[in-house]
Amino acid sequence: EKTRENVDSGSSPGGASFASGLYPYFTNRLVLCLILLVVSFAVFIPSLDNEFVWDDVTFIVDAESYLETFDFNPAFLIQKPKSSVKYYRPFFTLSLVTDYRMWGLSPFGYHLTNILLHSACTLALYFMVLVLGREFRLKSPDAVAFLSSLLFAVYPLHVESVSFVSARADMMAGMLLFLSVGFYALSYKKLLYLIPAALSLYLSLYTKEVAYSFPIVLLGFDVISRRLFNRINIIKYALLAVLVSVYIVVRLGSFLSGSDLMKQSIVRGLSGMDAVMEFLVGFLGSYLYYGWRFIYPYDLNHFISTIPGGSAFYITLSAIFVLAVVAACIVSMKKKENYTAFSLLLLFATLGPAVMIAIFPTAITRFAERFTYIPSAGFCMLAAYAIVFIGSRSGVKWLSWALAGALTVSYAVVTVNGQAEWQSNLTLWKAAVDKTPDALTPRVNYGEALRNVGRTEEALEQFRLARQRTSKVEVRGKTISTIPLAMSYINRGNYDMAENVLEEALRDNPGVAADYNHLMGYIYIQRNDLSTAKDYLQESVKIKWWNANVHYLLGSIYYTEAGESKSPGDYKKAEAELRAAVRINGKLAEARVVLAKTLLATGRKDEA
Repeated sequence: EKTRENVDSGSSPGGASFASGLYPYFTNRLVLCLILLVVSFAVFIPSLDNEFVWDDVTFIVDAESYLETFDFNPAFLIQKPKSSVKYYRPFFTLSLVTDYRMWGLSPFGYHLTNILLHSACTLALYFMVLVLGREFRLKSPDAVAFLSSLLFAVYPLHVESVSFVSARADMMAGMLLFLSVGFYALSYKKLLYLIPAALSLYLSLYTKEVAYSFPIVLLGFDVISRRLFNRINIIKYALLAVLVSVYIVVRLGSFLSGSDLMKQSIVRGLSGMDAVMEFLVGFLGSYLYYGWRFIYPYDLNHFISTIPGGSAFYITLSAIFVLAVVAACIVSMKKKENYTAFSLLLLFATLGPAVMIAIFPTAITRFAERFTYIPSAGFCMLAAYAIVFIGSRSGVKWLSWALAGALTVSYAVVTVNGQAEWQSNLTLWKAAVDKTPDALTPRVNYGEALRNVGRTEEALEQFRLARQRTSKVEVRGKTISTIPLAMSYINRGNYDMAENVLEEALRDNPGVAADYNHLMGYIYIQRNDLSTAKDYLQESVKIKWWNANVHYLLGSIYYTEAGESKSPGDYKKAEAELRAAVRINGKLAEARVVLAKTLLATGRKDEA
């Protein structure tokens, strides 16, 4: 009867004796918070030496002029980003601006912020699980809360989120979710706590789209705790509905609406049962894939091009897995194992957006380990609860400690070692090519990384391999590798070969016309045929007016021609193009030098 009573209350049998054994170690929560803070920070110290990689270059280095001139005005919430930042994630952008004002372009500061965000997220999870442990009447809430947070702090699948500056939005959103859930649960004891709960939820929406699943988590909490029809919820739901509505209005007037995202769906072009089956296969297969990754997080892969699936066996296995989880959640609720039910809900609800990305891809990566950052909290909560349960059920106090220690150490080792792959673009894409040799993007990016460090011959080989491996896929795939291949030939001074490659790229995909004309213009400058170069560059700037380098090359040609003709008109054209280059990219030193020479030539010494 005691065992049954413990299960019904959402706790584990023998929990009281187990708790009494652990009690001396879990009485000072400040000490436990300090331990979590130190562990979550220390395990990611290797990332402090890492460079900017992948999208970091786009969002930070290439967007420097935007970050430098950013105006801290609430109006930025309804303005489209005037940079290469391509997502509507205002608070993510705000974090980059803040880092830039503090650290400039030093990667150290940005990585430090990421690690601190991870530590804050770990502490927020500890707070949430403590509240839930008491809400669901666990017998060892402090032990479960600490162990859940400790496993979360060192969980291997977090390497991408923490070591990759551009992935910090997951940590920001996760921290806000954990705070929101904790305060929301407390609001049933004191309604005032609804304010931080609602505010955290609202702010999370401006951080990353995964927050769309957060209201489901709060609603699920009410269902699991059997408070769904509580009269006070009229006030709560009304407040949350107003805040979500405000966000929707702001979002619709800003950047990249939901309808825009859906247009990129892999089921686009399908209809009827074909579309339904495509959706179901993607839905079930993605959940099974990520489910296995949670259980076995030791084989890190930072560029997942494809996942297993497609066969009848795999589809059946996926369906069984999803149905089993749903059944486990329902059974847990019926048995009043509310903690288990909520952990499963947290895991699968917050994983939903990642599954939707797999079905309706909005980026080049349909699957990614960074998508698991928030859902992994649910898994760590389950793992910690299971370990405490095993220890209490067996009656052997040290068994739980042994299991927890072994799991924590194994996680930490993989986490520390995994950060080496994020050290630079060279190490990142080399590792990605080794793990997914048939994927196009890693090989092209590896070639680019090799080219950027002067290893041109090796870069050429990677671009050739990329073209060979994409011969049977869409034309766009070939083009992605063709432009970098042409640039590598240009670096070698082999302009004839570069021109041939560019001509082929343009035939395959007219969409590369801007890059084609830009590079062809550069080639003809090197051949001293300025008239032909000018024609190409003028065509390029008509298509992509925001390319500062094209304006700079055009301005340089006009300056050279003006030096020969002494024509005020040519100097005027040179000045206009060079000022455009500087306006677009204020850090383009070459353009400033030629602009200064142009101003000197026209008698404006002080401006020069």
